[in-house]
Amino acid sequence: MSGLASAAAVAVVCLAVAGVLHKRRKAPKTVGVLMLLAGFGISGLVGQLLYRLGAALGHVAAVGTARLFGVAVPAAVLIAAGVWLFFDLHPKEGKPSKALPVLAFVFPTLLSVLGGVYVGLGGQVLTTIGTGVSELATTVFTTTGGGR
Repeated sequence: MSGLASAAAVAVVCLAVAGVLHKRRKAPKTVGVLMLLAGFGISGLVGQLLYRLGAALGHVAAVGTARLFGVAVPAAVLIAAGVWLFFDLHPKEGKPSKALPVLAFVFPTLLSVLGGVYVGLGGQVLTTIGTGVSELATTVFTTTGGGR
């Protein structure tokens, strides 16, 4: 499995587990973390849709802040979303908001579009996790006599 495929596979698993936990109203902060990981590793059609959504939000933020303050500051949306995520995911804060799963999923795209940087680090982290899980499964399978 290639690195990009591993990252996308881990992202899809994170998304699926987060969906189940969210539907059952269990572990809301864990849902936020899983959605954040999924947002960093997602690719394909969903990734393209997220990118378009992020670009549209960036355009709206740039036009809106330009009209309000005379200068375009689309990074204000990114900073506000980051602060929101920080308080929702902080272990000593209270119950996270209902917006956490969606905001956590979209945040990496906002980071890449509005932050002006390529967030390749997220894919690398997920690839490393996927490779580690694969190697662990192989080790367990071979040491336990796997399938014999």
